[in-house]
Amino acid sequence: MNDERILVYEHGWFLHFGIAKILQSKLNCKLYGIIDFGDKSKKFFDNQKIVNFEKIWHYNNVKIDFKKKPDIEYLKSIEKKYKINLWNTAYTDKNFYQYNEFHQFSTEEILIILEQECKFFEKILDEAKPKAFLTYHTQNHHQHLIFKMCKAKGIKMLMLSPAKLAKKFFISEDGLLLDSDADDNNEIKIKIENKQDAISYLEKWDTQSYIAKTKNTSFESNIISRYKYILKYFLNKNKEISNQYQYFGMSKTKVLKNKIKRSMQRKKMKTFIDNNFLKIVPSNNEFIYFPLHYEPERVLLVSGQYFDNQLSMISNIAKSIPIGYKLFVKENPSQGTIGWRDESFYKYIMSLPNVELLHPSIKSKEIISKCSLVVTIAGTTGFEAVCYNKPAIMFSDQIYSKLSFVVRLREPEKLTETIKTQLNRKTDFKELEKFINILENNSVVFALDEFGADFAYRFGFKGPVMEAELPEQEIRKFLDKYDELLTEITEHHIKKLKLTN
Repeated sequence: MNDERILVYEHGWFLHFGIAKILQSKLNCKLYGIIDFGDKSKKFFDNQKIVNFEKIWHYNNVKIDFKKKPDIEYLKSIEKKYKINLWNTAYTDKNFYQYNEFHQFSTEEILIILEQECKFFEKILDEAKPKAFLTYHTQNHHQHLIFKMCKAKGIKMLMLSPAKLAKKFFISEDGLLLDSDADDNNEIKIKIENKQDAISYLEKWDTQSYIAKTKNTSFESNIISRYKYILKYFLNKNKEISNQYQYFGMSKTKVLKNKIKRSMQRKKMKTFIDNNFLKIVPSNNEFIYFPLHYEPERVLLVSGQYFDNQLSMISNIAKSIPIGYKLFVKENPSQGTIGWRDESFYKYIMSLPNVELLHPSIKSKEIISKCSLVVTIAGTTGFEAVCYNKPAIMFSDQIYSKLSFVVRLREPEKLTETIKTQLNRKTDFKELEKFINILENNSVVFALDEFGADFAYRFGFKGPVMEAELPEQEIRKFLDKYDELLTEITEHHIKKLKLTN
């Protein structure tokens, strides 16, 4: 790219800031940045000499005045201009409805926030005039909003996303599927001739094992560090939490009460789960497997948003399975980190006559190896199923959903006939082999959880409010530590950028 303008969205752990640092040393380009950090971090970004941004904009500077009425006509014009549905975008944010425990946003409040964000992002696009937009997998509604606006303007989209396999990431236009121009040199480096080959590949990049390992090494072993920042938050004399909408309604008293409530909920529901869920997968049953998603989770809110009501999904599947089969539903083990779900949620599932609840401690591969079919909204389990030569149905686009033997279902009323058809479907290992090799050619290995945990504990981005002051010298040391990795990730971006030339 020759003197091209590139817009970078920096949110979280300095990943894209690090990419921008490498990018400026390898390309003749002009960099612009959207900085999505709290107030305490502004000083660093405004004064740093690490990345030579032509200009940066702080998302935290978006001014929200709830005394004004939302400009409905302006919002209508945005929907028309960018061919987007703003309510669809708003519902991707956990803070705007059922998951917010501190503030219930009104219709007008949400529309006012959307209005100011649209004006903010339009101004950025008018000034920066980017040819490319670089971002991580969108994590909140406003990041998803600027992504949609850029896409509508024909800006080259480079979204770095997890590939449903541990530590594997890929870059694409939408963060869901491999691009149509993904590198396919027809070279078969990894042989997948049968189920055992597929399982061996899966075990090498097993997501569940990696999550468990990361939890133990990055979080459980850092209990003192984790609670140090929580304690610091409560001892801070500053009464104001933050002016960001994510923290509306929060106070130290409410946060403390919430933590006590969750701790009690966790213990109470753990006892309920231990007493009521099956701890062993019955070997004499034909069954269909539905794994529960952790909530709130990005993949449900963004990818599977029209199918995000998991109780409704379980009920629909239960109504659709043939006689002789049961539906086994397994709780997500990560759900316990926030206190498990309400008892009423589990009791509803238990009331369904052909449904059984499986204990979260049961290994996913044990269930998959015994099931007849996996149905998932947007989970990794569907890919695990095809590796075990088991059929899969899913309700969202994911990186593996274009495999011919996986059904991506858009019409729930077709669930009964689809289940009957899929029960007889087997994996085409030649097609799976080709997919895996294309993925290998278009992915990068990156231990994001470890990278993020290192950043969080090093700079104090833990606790109820994720922000802290950032010393430039320490940021340099952090980026230098991961220079080789960031360079490799940046090279993948450059490869995609050059496809536009």
